[in-house]
Amino acid sequence: MRVETDDIWAALARVRGRALRHRPAPTEGSRTRYFAEPLDAIIQRRSQSQQTDAYLKHARILSRQVCVDALERSGVDRDSIGLVIGVSCTGVILPSLDAELIPQLGLRAD
Repeated sequence: MRVETDDIWAALARVRGRALRHRPAPTEGSRTRYFAEPLDAIIQRRSQSQQTDAYLKHARILSRQVCVDALERSGVDRDSIGLVIGVSCTGVILPSLDAELIPQLGLRAD
């Protein structure tokens, strides 16, 4: 879901009850962001469990899609892949998301 940064700042101001002072200048950075859920859903209070559930719901689908697309475009033989690294600042799960992807993508278990 594409969201304009002005809408994000306005939503943050509503949640905090005031505008944020350290907002970047309009010419700095991107004017849009992409989210897996509507902005109104993202800014609602959630328990850690609810946040993890939402993360898993979207991260599993999106990460698999990105990996499949990258593998197809690269032409790399899946048997030649010996390391998978995943980085996320949104959620934490054990086992990791990349560990879930290895068998789904048909990569070597070792």
